Amino acid sequence: MAKKKAEDFEHKIDMNLTPMIDVVFLLLIFFMIVSELSALDAEQMTLPWAHMAKPPDPAALAAQKHGLVVINVLKPTDPNEAGIIRIRGKKLDKEKLREHLRAAANSVPWENTKKRISTLRVLIRADMECRYEAVQIVFDACQVNGIYKTEIAGSGKYVSPPRPAESS
Repeated sequence: MAKKKAEDFEHKIDMNLTPMIDVVFLLLIFFMIVSELSALDAEQMTLPWAHMAKPPDPAALAAQKHGLVVINVLKPTDPNEAGIIRIRGKKLDKEKLREHLRAAANSVPWENTKKRISTLRVLIRADMECRYEAVQIVFDACQVNGIYKTEIAGSGKYVSPPRPAESS
């Protein structure tokens, strides 16, 4: 039997990069979508100043994402309005807000079923130019649905409130 030469045993090893590129693109799309959805919770506004305000802990916020509803109360566009209430970019009136919070409260476990106390937490982010009446609507909707774990967002940075226009 004849011996085979070393040249016969050489194999050309090629690495197929197509699956790796596919995975990288899928991860890129996933993170783009997730970052876009998380940006819907916090809308651009000027929060009122609070000297005891602390920045949120990112790890704790990520852990509490389930069971947390962020409600944004924006400054009104109409002077007869108290404010614009939005959840994840969707504008809600008083009744729709109550329905949304009722559904959210029913989706998490109850702390006390007899007294109807929910474990759901609500973070209220109110613009410093909205009227308190709009924030009170949010508090009322929470209370009606047994949600008592509420927080109000504030800014540790002082921003002077806008001055009303002077008439001449």
